[in-house]
Amino acid sequence: MTRLTLLRLNPRSRDAAADLRNTSHMHQRIMGMYPDALTSGDAARRSLGVLYRIERTPQATTVLVQSTLAADPTTLPDHYATAQQRDLTPLLDWLADGRKVRYRIDGSPTRSARDGTRDADGRLNRGKPAPLHGKDAIAWWERKAHTAGLDLHDILDIPQEPATGHRATGPIRHALTRFEGIATITDHHTLRTAVTDGIGRGLAYGAGLLSIAPPTASKEPAEPPARRRSQRARSASAEATRRERDRRPSARCPLRLRGGDLLLVVPQRLHVVSAPPRWSHPPSPRAVSRRTFRPCGGYLEVFRDRYQSCR
Repeated sequence: MTRLTLLRLNPRSRDAAADLRNTSHMHQRIMGMYPDALTSGDAARRSLGVLYRIERTPQATTVLVQSTLAADPTTLPDHYATAQQRDLTPLLDWLADGRKVRYRIDGSPTRSARDGTRDADGRLNRGKPAPLHGKDAIAWWERKAHTAGLDLHDILDIPQEPATGHRATGPIRHALTRFEGIATITDHHTLRTAVTDGIGRGLAYGAGLLSIAPPTASKEPAEPPARRRSQRARSASAEATRRERDRRPSARCPLRLRGGDLLLVVPQRLHVVSAPPRWSHPPSPRAVSRRTFRPCGGYLEVFRDRYQSCR
């Protein structure tokens, strides 16, 4: 059984903010949601199939945690996050060759260059892995997706914040790139293994979790071409009307200075308000104070840094 736990982090939680800054702390926090007897040893994460991904939006930060054993969110600190859990077994059973799916993964594309040295058996040693970006990262994901049983139709690559932190052996840094799009399943058995085991490096630090979902169908039927042309024509006509209106002198609402008064010229009205004596020329919009001016007859309001029409 494969379980998915969605943790919606509390933006006011100091513990959550500290975990987001250090990927090693986030790993320890997630592993703390499982029994101690199962989380001892280096292979604990692999034995439980624990993978996670951090998704940041303007509204919230969510951590998706996938494992073969249901997590226990009650072990988290108070007011750390709200949790929801789902069973992914029906989705994994739905997978079949030839079906189209939506995918998303935060991968850590790397390439290890040979450093020229050889081991005791005479084989070339691998050098330090270097992160890949751009076209090289896309090529990396194409190879991994083909190995995982996916035939990609499109790829959207979005660079993410790197996973950084510290541990006893030294600093941690994994460059992350989010890949998402539409694909066709070519081998559902291999794909199921890739979903449960993860793909690539940095599996313990927020990389490699492959999420699969059925493609979303459009709820509204496609419009006939004649109707689309009609809408484009109406849009073009409305745009032409707007440009013609903007070219009229009365619509520009210019500022004119008469002695110590500032005149706001609006359509069919002239509103006079007092201006400070130090102004010897029409002020810029940023120099206008809301306390100095007031609405002019329901047509125009002057704000601190912009003009807003009231019509």
